[in-house]
Amino acid sequence: MNHLTPFILVASILFANAASTQEAGSDAQYAEAVPGCFERSETAEVVRTCIGGGTMACIKAHEWDSKIVRLHCMGVEAEAWDVLLNEIYQQRQAEAKRDDAENLANDLPEHAVLSEQLRAAQRAWISFRDKECRWAATLVNGGVVGDLFSMECHLDMTARRAIELKFKYREQ
Repeated sequence: MNHLTPFILVASILFANAASTQEAGSDAQYAEAVPGCFERSETAEVVRTCIGGGTMACIKAHEWDSKIVRLHCMGVEAEAWDVLLNEIYQQRQAEAKRDDAENLANDLPEHAVLSEQLRAAQRAWISFRDKECRWAATLVNGGVVGDLFSMECHLDMTARRAIELKFKYREQ
């Protein structure tokens, strides 16, 4: 189960009961905006301007703003960033495995640890992000506002990690 699933499930259930002006399934366009913006951007600075865009467009399209709508829309965008992060991570893992194989072929086994180190770093980052975002929710004593703080944290940190993996560690 994805770490965002409980937030998205709660928001979706509550949102489904709200009087929305949009048809079900229309949120896909907001999720698709994330990779679209990402692909059109050539620098990390430009991609950072994509963060939150899907959420705001979703809220605007629903023609009303409430904590439940905001949570739902942030969940849609956060999930899109999570999918993108996983794709970028898999690309970086493939590159690391190629480099590890090359190092082994060149009789440099001590340098054939890139894939393992990337996996360990990503697992540590996920643990940090999840704890950081749980802490964010406690700042306001939980509830729907706590869920908003936590979801915003997940969205922002996941987007920034995707950007970091894509641009900071690209093949040289």
